[in-house]
Amino acid sequence: MENVKPLEKKEIQKVSESLARAFEEDLTLVLKLGTKILKRLDVASEIIAKLRAKYTKKESHWYLAIIGVDPNYQGKGFASILLKYLISTSDSYPIYLETFVEKNVPIYEHFNFKVVEIATVPDANIPIWAMLRK
Repeated sequence: MENVKPLEKKEIQKVSESLARAFEEDLTLVLKLGTKILKRLDVASEIIAKLRAKYTKKESHWYLAIIGVDPNYQGKGFASILLKYLISTSDSYPIYLETFVEKNVPIYEHFNFKVVEIATVPDANIPIWAMLRK
């Protein structure tokens, strides 16, 4: 694994801007949820919890909660480095994740994740891809 240096105070603004770009689609998703956002987020959270319980059956597993790469750096192998590290340290446990972004599905499939279910957030028409790597 590459060495990761601690963040310096002078870098905080630049890193914050990079994270905002990396998760811009997620922020757009939040805006798409509209004025009833809190209720819909609660519903989405319930769906996610049920999917995770269904496909991990409360067995030991890794949960990839969030990963993102600044679009300026996408396609340069950074996500691959992160995913390869996770896979190499998973001790052969299954790895489970969800994504709301369809273009991410082939990236995860490249690392042998399989789509186990596609759910939809009601009243928002937002798909959730549940994926598992055994």
